Amino acid sequence: MSTLRWTLSLTLIAAAAAAVGCEEEKSNKIVLGQKSADCDLSFDGMVGKTYVLEKIKADKSTEPDPQTRFQLSKDGDSFSVKYNVSSLSDMYDYRCTERNGELVCYEDVGEKLPDFCKALIAGGAECSPEAMKELVPMATDEEISAAIEEAEAAADKYRDKPEWEKFVFANNNLGNKLMGILYIAVDSRKCQPRITDNYMTIYEGKKVEDSNPVGTNHFVETDKTLIFDHCTDSQNLVATAEAELPEDLSGVSTRLEWGSGDTVHYHYIDESDAGKPAEGCTYSFDFWKKWEPDQQGVAAEVSGKSVSWHVATQYTEPGAYVTHMVRYKTCGGKKETLGVSCNLVQVR
Repeated sequence: MSTLRWTLSLTLIAAAAAAVGCEEEKSNKIVLGQKSADCDLSFDGMVGKTYVLEKIKADKSTEPDPQTRFQLSKDGDSFSVKYNVSSLSDMYDYRCTERNGELVCYEDVGEKLPDFCKALIAGGAECSPEAMKELVPMATDEEISAAIEEAEAAADKYRDKPEWEKFVFANNNLGNKLMGILYIAVDSRKCQPRITDNYMTIYEGKKVEDSNPVGTNHFVETDKTLIFDHCTDSQNLVATAEAELPEDLSGVSTRLEWGSGDTVHYHYIDESDAGKPAEGCTYSFDFWKKWEPDQQGVAAEVSGKSVSWHVATQYTEPGAYVTHMVRYKTCGGKKETLGVSCNLVQVR
């Protein structure tokens, strides 16, 4: 099968995100502890609600922008947040600590943890457990120990060899966004959450923190239901004019441009063994259009040794539209998520 390979990443929308509003200096934040009598907004009160960017337009008026959104959660005394950094399809998990009246939230780095140690080594610094804990305070001692061992082994392959310069260039680089850091505060004057969206890297052995394109901006609550799932597949969900796919899928490709009013058929195509149905199981999916629910709980048709993941929709307004298909499998009453796929089309 030939599919269009495209990336819905922060870099593709940096120019648009840069225009979201006038940034304010972090030192000017009005945080909890300085609440006014007219504002009772708190972090606990924000839990479970959806907040979107308050976008400032050219005429200085504002409008909610669901492309940039976050949700705050709480487990016991610990806060966490889902935030998309204005990406069309990515969603990131952050774990937070409360500090001086604001939440300081660190992206879950997962398998990227050894990259912090590599950056320290490449910058001429020691990768010690203490240094790593300061850089990634949410990591456990066991995770840090494993990351140091992996990074040291990787560095040893290049030390005192001509390839060492390549190792240094790849890891001692200001362009490496190692971790997102989100600062969430309450502006009591506007009684709204205000976030500062930063990223952290390591250069010349030292921590460097800089702003992502979203910068520092206010957010507003919305009652809209918006998707907070991370897209893991941008290749297998294709947009076609046909409701029925041919038996030979090798020539099927996604169509990018459409006319207003066209019917667009979305098909998820998986020819691997994992895509074959299991006996006694049912399949369904939720379909999201521009981050909002379009068709939910759709039953996928099972025929022989294949599952048909198909949905049709229309676009009546010109613009760029990202879609998500969240696929489910239910066996013995237990429902599991199979994957989250996305696609992007341009309507003329």
